[in-house]
Amino acid sequence: MDAYICRLSKESILFFATIDTEDNAKKIFKVLIQWREQQKFDLVDSIVFDGPVEWHKNF
Repeated sequence: MDAYICRLSKESILFFATIDTEDNAKKIFKVLIQWREQQKFDLVDSIVFDGPVEWHKNF
């Protein structure tokens, strides 16, 4: 898994990850959902894109 965090503005960040298999994604999402509920984040939206990565670059 590769994880990315980008500061979009003073009030917001973008977090996204690329995960190699559906089984690994299910395991990771289960843990992340539990963690997010414990942190009581007031998240506005979550989006899941399911498809191949067309391009990737580490900066």
